[in-house]
Amino acid sequence: MTLFFYNLALLLALVAGAPWWLWRMAATHKYREGLLRRLGLVPKELAADAQAKDRPAIWLHAVSVGEVLAAGRLIAELDRAFPAYRLLISTTTRTGQALARERFGANRVFYCPLDLPWAVRAYLSALRPRLLILAETEFWPNLLNGCFCRRIPVVVVNARISDRSWPRYRRLRRLWRPLLARLSRVLAQSETDAERLRALGCPPERVVVAGNLKFDVRAAQQAKATRQLKASRRGLCRRQPGSRRRPQPPGTGPICRPRRHGSPLRQLSRHYGRAVRARRGSHHTKRGVGRCVDRTAPKSSCR
Repeated sequence: MTLFFYNLALLLALVAGAPWWLWRMAATHKYREGLLRRLGLVPKELAADAQAKDRPAIWLHAVSVGEVLAAGRLIAELDRAFPAYRLLISTTTRTGQALARERFGANRVFYCPLDLPWAVRAYLSALRPRLLILAETEFWPNLLNGCFCRRIPVVVVNARISDRSWPRYRRLRRLWRPLLARLSRVLAQSETDAERLRALGCPPERVVVAGNLKFDVRAAQQAKATRQLKASRRGLCRRQPGSRRRPQPPGTGPICRPRRHGSPLRQLSRHYGRAVRARRGSHHTKRGVGRCVDRTAPKSSCR
């Protein structure tokens, strides 16, 4: 019922703001780029690749440039750890899209759909992800609900709730509680963030303080790399034909893994920890003109 009122309010806001958006799209290319894809038109090459390759997908969403830079090391670790999976990256902003295409390849980078039921449904049906990883607090009700209905685990990395947004989250906690209660794992930046996420409805046993991938640590704590995600003994692969299992509530279905590769939900703690430590080790230099923020970036990215 709460999701129904959310979608109703979202549609009313879109209708009311349509004149402004149409004017902005006519005035600048920024708002026209990727519009149809955000509305649910899955890129042909992405859909064809998903159907042609018999490889399960992991969907990682990073909003903009900051999240893309922070998740770079984590993406590299996941690529090495899970060669049997396709790691797909979505962004929201135009600048984040350009950077992600440059760093990770245009064939697996796309615009995240708007949180409209039909748009989310189109991407989940085309990509068929086995795991959704959200960078920071990119909580979209329809996206989360769509994953839970399809028994897709959702993990949040670098999770934070700023002092500015905390009152707004607290006022809407009735909307967030049933959704956040079904998250598989939440890796918070600090203990303050972890407490706020628990207060909003995240199960306390699934929230772990894991440090900040951006090296912008708000609380003086060491990243608990070895405790970020407890081992999950459930696999991550397709059900075998003819197999039978007991019906389970949405969001709690079994996650299988290929025989020769570990489960992303099982090994993400180790690789997330490596990414955090690598980001810390690459930021010993001062931020300033003529310095690269990330030493692992190519020299051509230095300004």
